[in-house]
Amino acid sequence: MLGRKTLFLCLVVCVSLLSSCKPQTGEAPGTSPSKGTADKKGPVLAKVAGEIITVGDFEHELGSLPEYTQKRMETAEQKQKHLDKMIDEILLLQEAKKRELDRDEEIQGKVERYRRRLITEKLYREVASERSKVGEEEILSYYQEHKDRFRQKERIRARQILILLPKNAGPDKEKEAQAKADEALAKAKAGEDFATLAKQYSEGPAASRGGDLGFFSRGRMVPEFEEIAFSLKEVGDTSDLVRTKFGFHIIQLTGRQPAQELAVEDVKDRIVRQLESAKRREIRQSLSEELRQAGNVEVDESYFGKEAASGE
Repeated sequence: MLGRKTLFLCLVVCVSLLSSCKPQTGEAPGTSPSKGTADKKGPVLAKVAGEIITVGDFEHELGSLPEYTQKRMETAEQKQKHLDKMIDEILLLQEAKKRELDRDEEIQGKVERYRRRLITEKLYREVASERSKVGEEEILSYYQEHKDRFRQKERIRARQILILLPKNAGPDKEKEAQAKADEALAKAKAGEDFATLAKQYSEGPAASRGGDLGFFSRGRMVPEFEEIAFSLKEVGDTSDLVRTKFGFHIIQLTGRQPAQELAVEDVKDRIVRQLESAKRREIRQSLSEELRQAGNVEVDESYFGKEAASGE
């Protein structure tokens, strides 16, 4: 089996070969092929064994990363680490070329197969984009046929004050936590502002929001919490202490939405996503068959033998 370094080296060479398939315009001499689309006119950020990485290169690289990865590139330290990866890539690619691995037949074969997959995947996306448009009649028809999916359960909105209690806490810790919860409860029952008390006492993740949990339906919370929360009648009602596996809770009801049937306008975007997704799956399954029927395809069935040719 290939070692991790060898495998990474092969991937670097693959990237180089793939990039070399594209026409390069205005690329600076000695530039890494994988960076040919970046701005080579910006200030030089790093020099690596005769090649350069400009600020434009680096910003282009960051901009091409997935969104969730870009969000991690906010500090100087994180950006430095990514620059180090770019430098390593150039050094590995230079070493691979010295060994003429970019001419290796096995690697070239893998690159060609990968190139074909990229092209056909691009074709699927383009055809899907052309054919997966959803009309108003389709949306309404789907809504009428699946109304049961668009019923909103009863939901409530609540705030909480949570005094955490570790799973293996002893009697002393439990007594201490309950005393703190009792103090907060007494103030809440006396009419003090619940959101302010939550910021002061609560140890839950919603404390900074005044304990606001937003709207939720049954099945979202632990049973002990849910039973008391949904039993509160009027907006502003506050529960007694509720004990769960997390600790002690004090709950205040801040809103209630009865069960209701959502209007088509409220779920239109969701329906469009579902229909487009279904169409894309169907296109992926049917496109090859369409092209077979439209194209001139001949197969020498004798290669597979009589049984295979007859379907036995």
